[in-house]
Amino acid sequence: MSTERSLNEIVITRRQNLRRICLSQFLGGIAATLIVAGLLPISLRAVCSRPQPRLVCAEYFDSRVVVEARLVDSEEVAASGADLDGQIYQMRSEKVLRGDIGSSFQVWDENSSGRAAFDWKTGSSYLLFLRFKSDRGWVLDGCGASGPLEKQQSALREIEALQKRSGGIIQVAIGGNVFSWSPAMAGAQVKAQGMQDTFSATTNDKGIAEIHVPAGQYSVTVPGHQVQAYDFTYDYPEKVTIENGSCAQIQLVQSSTDQK
Repeated sequence: MSTERSLNEIVITRRQNLRRICLSQFLGGIAATLIVAGLLPISLRAVCSRPQPRLVCAEYFDSRVVVEARLVDSEEVAASGADLDGQIYQMRSEKVLRGDIGSSFQVWDENSSGRAAFDWKTGSSYLLFLRFKSDRGWVLDGCGASGPLEKQQSALREIEALQKRSGGIIQVAIGGNVFSWSPAMAGAQVKAQGMQDTFSATTNDKGIAEIHVPAGQYSVTVPGHQVQAYDFTYDYPEKVTIENGSCAQIQLVQSSTDQK
């Protein structure tokens, strides 16, 4: 019994630690299963939260700061103990789109598969969706929407439009081609239950449904199917908060009983 409890504690700890870094897409759901089981080497223990791609309307509201900033300088940081090596990027703010940040700030980018999916170039400008970690300072989601400013015009237009939107979107993905045990579930009705009303949508051939709802709190269910939240979902179905203009992204997978 104590052995089982210890294994459960190890799995929980690994899940909490792994949320911060991304898994190469080709590893998909198979690798995620091995990660939770502790069967992958440390160098591969990383997973992108899902669904992907990350929606701008979701990451904007999930970020403490969204800023256009220019890269001034960078510094390599060696590995220390359990901490991986990485880069500290010295940034200069050009335009703050959300939150509050100084005219100069640093971004930590860990040298793992969770690092930024774009190249950093001194003198170039970037659109950054940032969170703050007490042990690292400002960080970004390497699987998210941050990137070179010259390629972010569509994202900037969407951010501007968010301010005028009423209500938001709950995107729900059930299974998908990266999950060998849980293929995309098409034609399933997904319900979002609010304080007063219920809203619904049907999944497409990729297993994705988008439910347009007023601002408020919701719980999400899939009647007639046994599904559960994926370990690395961005949002959880039990409690979803929608602001005007915002989005939530929930990744569900089939439970073992629904696969029979």
